[in-house]
Amino acid sequence: MRSEEEQSPAHYSLLLLNTRLISRLASSQDSSLLLLQLHFAKMSKLVARIPVLAKSAVDAATPKLNTFIRYAKVELVPPTPAEFGSVAQGFGNIVKSAQTGAWKQLTVKDASRNTLVAIEVLCWFFIGECIGKGTIVGYQV
Repeated sequence: MRSEEEQSPAHYSLLLLNTRLISRLASSQDSSLLLLQLHFAKMSKLVARIPVLAKSAVDAATPKLNTFIRYAKVELVPPTPAEFGSVAQGFGNIVKSAQTGAWKQLTVKDASRNTLVAIEVLCWFFIGECIGKGTIVGYQV
């Protein structure tokens, strides 16, 4: 019984080309034709393996892609108008804690986490600026 590799159309066309080269080799003793025939033999094996490798890659990636899609539907959704009120309230809480000195009562872990979030926001801002400018340094005038 033939495997999937032997039944691919690309494999048949390369085998036909190989048989033509072998018949030319039989009539002449040119070493370049021999090297070309060996090259096509290797390539026909590689081309015949492509469908099998592609199927195994798709099978391996499918569960991870499904997990990504499930999380993306929840996490990458734009904010609703109801959530904008909570953002404004959060900014109000930040201003109030700055005024009352509540930031002095933060633990080191919370302070470092807040600092990292602020640095991340700044980095994304600067990356957006670079993309908007089209260059890393200076504006195009």
